[in-house]
Amino acid sequence: MTIQIAKRRPDPFDGSSGARLSRMGLLTGAGDVDEAAMQGFIHIFAASFFDDLCDTYESLAAISKITAAFCELEERNDPQRIFLLLSLQYDALRKPLPDPVWWLAGHATALTRFSLGFTAYLSQLMANMEKKEKEADPQQLIEEPFDQEGWCYTFADIVKEENQVSDRKYHTETVTLETATKDHGKILEQLDTTLDDDDGTYSGVLTLDHTAIRTEASGYTSQAKNITATKTKPSGRWTATICPMSRPSPSRTGSR
Repeated sequence: MTIQIAKRRPDPFDGSSGARLSRMGLLTGAGDVDEAAMQGFIHIFAASFFDDLCDTYESLAAISKITAAFCELEERNDPQRIFLLLSLQYDALRKPLPDPVWWLAGHATALTRFSLGFTAYLSQLMANMEKKEKEADPQQLIEEPFDQEGWCYTFADIVKEENQVSDRKYHTETVTLETATKDHGKILEQLDTTLDDDDGTYSGVLTLDHTAIRTEASGYTSQAKNITATKTKPSGRWTATICPMSRPSPSRTGSR
């Protein structure tokens, strides 16, 4: 005999949504909305939904029409209808409403916070895209002639100016080495005069500052010395200093 077990689909209105949202980190131990977690939650799903719209609709006008509908409901302060509209839009996209969002329906406070925040961020994403479209297409900036205070203003031309921005960061690289002599000339032969440097943000070439080279016999002291950073990007200099050894040694230490 075969027994078939019917599995009931979980329902956000069955009283379990609070516990589920708490496990997601959206609610505090007291059952209140965790603002920081909810803010990140809103950004993730609003951005994901916006990307789905951009992947589905070819025209910016079609996307703008959808986001305008959300903004209209936000102005009415109607979070329930915003949530309903979101569900309908996912149906139109032929995608299911994401489960984490679905469980908000069973918690009125969390749903309100999400719906209004979702719409606000969606509107911001739309505004940013429209701004970039205008910047990419100068023709969008052209206006029809208009009269003001007895003067007629008409479009003449568009001039684009590139603004170059640069930034510098000063830095020093210190190299320590041991030599058999304290002769600066022989020590210099062992040192590279330049050093390429790139930390992922700044890049440049460091130049050896031979005046900063110091030598000290190993084993005579255990005193430590501080290094002063003077590295310049894209061009700069770097100094070397020897940290003394704590045990006697016949060799001498050179630094750069």
